[in-house]
Amino acid sequence: MLRGLVPLPTDALVGAYYPWAGQNWGFVAGVPYKNISLTDVFSQLYPGRSLAMDLIRHGSLPLWNSFSFSGYPLLANWQSAPFYPLNSLMLMFGNIHGYGIMVFLQPILAASFMYIFLRQLKLSRVAAGLGGIVSAYSGFVMVYLEYATIGQIMIWLPLVLYLFEKYFEKRQIRFLALSSICLFPVLTGGFFQPAFYVILIASLYFLFRSLSLPGTTNKPKLIALDAIFILVGIATAAIQLVPTAELLKYSIRNLDRNIVDYHYGLLPVQNLVSFLAPDFFGNPATTNYWGVIQYQEVTGYFSVIAFALAILGIFSKKKDWRLNLFSALFVGSIILAFDNPIGRLIYQFKFPLLSTGYASRWLIITAFSGAFLAATAIERFNQKKLTFILSALLGILVLIYGLIWKAVIPISPAHIPVVLRNLLLPIALLITGIAICIFIRNKNWAKWLLLILIAFDLGRFTVKFTPFSDPQYTSRAIPVFEYIKSQSKVDRVISDSGPILPANTWMYPELYSPTGYDPLLIKDYAVFFRGLNMGQMKAPEINGKLDGGLFTRYLNLVNLNSPFIDLVGAKYLLTVKYDPYGKIRPWGKINEGAIDLSRYKPVFEDGETVVLQNQTALPRASLYYKAESETDSVKAVEKLITGFDFRNKLLIDKENPTQYSPGENDMVEITDYSANKVNFQVKTQNGAYLFLSDTFFPGWQVSINEKLGEILRADSVFRAVEVPPGNSHIEMSYSPNSYKAGATISAISLLFIVILPVFKICNRKIKGGKERPNKTPHSV
Repeated sequence: MLRGLVPLPTDALVGAYYPWAGQNWGFVAGVPYKNISLTDVFSQLYPGRSLAMDLIRHGSLPLWNSFSFSGYPLLANWQSAPFYPLNSLMLMFGNIHGYGIMVFLQPILAASFMYIFLRQLKLSRVAAGLGGIVSAYSGFVMVYLEYATIGQIMIWLPLVLYLFEKYFEKRQIRFLALSSICLFPVLTGGFFQPAFYVILIASLYFLFRSLSLPGTTNKPKLIALDAIFILVGIATAAIQLVPTAELLKYSIRNLDRNIVDYHYGLLPVQNLVSFLAPDFFGNPATTNYWGVIQYQEVTGYFSVIAFALAILGIFSKKKDWRLNLFSALFVGSIILAFDNPIGRLIYQFKFPLLSTGYASRWLIITAFSGAFLAATAIERFNQKKLTFILSALLGILVLIYGLIWKAVIPISPAHIPVVLRNLLLPIALLITGIAICIFIRNKNWAKWLLLILIAFDLGRFTVKFTPFSDPQYTSRAIPVFEYIKSQSKVDRVISDSGPILPANTWMYPELYSPTGYDPLLIKDYAVFFRGLNMGQMKAPEINGKLDGGLFTRYLNLVNLNSPFIDLVGAKYLLTVKYDPYGKIRPWGKINEGAIDLSRYKPVFEDGETVVLQNQTALPRASLYYKAESETDSVKAVEKLITGFDFRNKLLIDKENPTQYSPGENDMVEITDYSANKVNFQVKTQNGAYLFLSDTFFPGWQVSINEKLGEILRADSVFRAVEVPPGNSHIEMSYSPNSYKAGATISAISLLFIVILPVFKICNRKIKGGKERPNKTPHSV
């Protein structure tokens, strides 16, 4: 950070993908990149947040993303997280540096909040420090560090628990009110599963804390009070939750093949070894990962020494309700993360929301619980028992090492050197831990040395995985993009297959595309894109079954000859040049076997990248005079596939559509195109249909000459408006009721949280008359 770099993996963007890779960034052989597995950060998460902050910065609500999927809800997709409080850093310091500062602050805040929570429980500084470091730098949190989602949400959990403890100590309602407010960043942080885990742990903690109180009189009231404040805290985030619930209803989330293809993220039993050796299956930062799913989804590591301490905490003789709770969470989360009959239940019974996420993410709870257990174990430090556990774990790793060395465990010969090399460090850490327990007789010294050893272990793990990049990688003007912007304001761009223009990265230069990548992709648009990639063909029947089966969250264009590329207004195609050996070279040629040069005309080149203009693309906005009724969006796509004349006729979701006659001087012009609003100037002699190749979605409204009109669904997923004769000013605006309802609920909830503690204080003062003076220490 002090060198001017930012914690973002954009080094992989400019090092591996064109047109960025074709620019001169000051390296002789291109930009070296550290971790190609983090592409989601620069192709999904950072672009969405940047767009949201740009809209807020310019006085607009962050409701609609006009750049991807031919238009798509922005606020509702959750991961754009426009109302997450720490995103304000992006407003203050600019998108790239603000995002970097937010990422940088995550472990600092996480460790600090865990520290004050453990200190509130009267743990020593070394125990609280160990718990803070383990929870802040645990594997799952660190591999998702630059996503700014999981870790950003989990940092608030220890703060909530601290406020609970303060409430039970002081019995002042303001602490519960503050804990409710903490749920706002939890639920606006952009990721459902960690938010659910925070609410789950917080609820269980308050429940067991209430039940642990002596006596039985107030326990039901306490539990009810907590339930009220948790529900109100959830309601504060309704501004995010209600629009997201609406999008979920229309999305592919329950039909996402990505979850199914990876066996729902249920981990095989052999992955238990990752608790002891995080890189047993390799590491994407060293390009030798060979495990299941992807590295970010399987890393439950939180230091092999801390793991031993957590085991010691579980088997502690002096158990209290906190140790019992976190021990149960520790063991239960491991069971749910791995492939077993219990872990599969969530997916067999299709639990809402939970069944659409990877099971392996339960390891987030494992690490957090492990941090608490490790802190408790170091507080009650038992050197003999810890030595025994460390020795047992060392024996397991040495045995595994020997079995692999002797080829007893069947592993591919190519992977054996990776496994053996990556077992050496955890073995060395365990030996060092054993030496500390045996030879350092002063317990305080031994505790601090173990803390340092854990900090070194997790710090090394983090530094190995986490890339830093030059902030100019996403801000520099790229000639290819500048050319397209100079030629057109709203025409869309597509790309050929290969390492060029990855999903959503066209948002950096503010270009538009019909493709994209998002887990909450609108299902109707996904069905249309199936038809787009199929192209026009003779189908046996129109039966409404094109939406069957599973879908992918990646909308990649595979059929460059599809006529529907014209329908979405894709005027520019980006491709790269290859030499005779298939290598990308500035002196190479474009792949004429895949690209029809009678349709796509080369118009600009910059190094290896070529811009081709689609000669048959339709304008983004146009007038139609003929229409045919089709109220079923799936059948509409099937009709398009079977040869419907979409260039001269519309399919609209209205019975008995009006037919118009063309006028000699009819025209349409887009006069303003922004995120939540599109303005047109239209002139027709006899009336017409105004067609806009932007996605139809609830919440879009239209005014025709300042009178409310109706937006029709056209050609399955686009928008159309019936325009009267004469000159018309037409405005389409996005103002969804889901956002209005959510904002209202959030405002009422926040008002309740603020007013209730004030009311309690005022009521107490009124009942007691004058405020009592503070007691002196002597009177106490």
